[in-house]
Amino acid sequence: MRHPPDFRGPQLPGADLTELVSRAERELVIAAPFIKAPVLASLLEHAGAVPVTCITRWRPEEVAAGVSDLEVSDVLAGRAGSRLLLWPLLHAKYFRADARCLIGSANVTGRALGWSAPPNIELLIDAPATHPRLAAFEQRARAEARPATQEVRTLIGEAAAEIRRERLWPVPPSEPRADEPPEDDDRHRAPLSGHRLWLPSLRQPANLHTAYSGGLDQLTVVAREAALRDLAVLDPAAGLPAAAFSAVIAAALLQMPMIARIDEFTAESQRFGAVRDLIAAETGLPSREAGEAWQTTMRWLLHFIPNRYRRTVPSYSEVFVRVTPYPADETPPAS
Repeated sequence: MRHPPDFRGPQLPGADLTELVSRAERELVIAAPFIKAPVLASLLEHAGAVPVTCITRWRPEEVAAGVSDLEVSDVLAGRAGSRLLLWPLLHAKYFRADARCLIGSANVTGRALGWSAPPNIELLIDAPATHPRLAAFEQRARAEARPATQEVRTLIGEAAAEIRRERLWPVPPSEPRADEPPEDDDRHRAPLSGHRLWLPSLRQPANLHTAYSGGLDQLTVVAREAALRDLAVLDPAAGLPAAAFSAVIAAALLQMPMIARIDEFTAESQRFGAVRDLIAAETGLPSREAGEAWQTTMRWLLHFIPNRYRRTVPSYSEVFVRVTPYPADETPPAS
């Protein structure tokens, strides 16, 4: 059988990717859910001085299992004009050098690229960057992915350490969680736009682990429905004890676009109404519903990331501000 001329085949996709990287003259884009720092560093040795946009995902259980490295940010730190973005839902593997793309199955790992034994069976296919589907993919990625800040890296690292400490490893994707709704039950599935505009709906964040750990019957019907909706979006790995679960949720929160927007906005002290108005403007919610959403979100942030925020109530109006994280052995000021 003769293959089309742009077929790159399953053998040594690392050679194809290295060739693509070496031809970049203006910009290099690397998007893959799993990226190992030494493999990325080896690739970029062939990239000259072009700026690199790297898009990946950091899930604590995957970092704990060693399939992805937080040190990717260190590899990019010394490259002028380069940046690392996090997109929690990323599954595609997409590589662009100027007007040329490779797409396929290979992550940026030694086995995927054929550089470690035994190598995976992977493929990469040449495609023009002007293809409408590819252009739309990159446009969406740039719009929805969030910068990999040091704060997010720290939270992911802490969550991964908790998972390693408990010797927990992720459930294979083919195995649903015990509390996952049936395939034909769409009530708790996150809408396609849900991750971009998501804010928590469970009013008491302490109940989230109760729902996650099989205690749904301990919650009211309203709390149960809200917890399942929030878990569908945050998608924590199965079987986490309370401490690891809280660390995983904290890491997931700052990767959510609306939470990240609020985090940025509250770098300076903000009254309740100012954050409510921000939420209303960004989500289209009426003012009253935006206020309720902010009240719930505030509780979540203070519950899951308590050292990052401070809430005070001067002159009968709540004021919320992001603060420099306190050392682990120091208690944050009372609100």
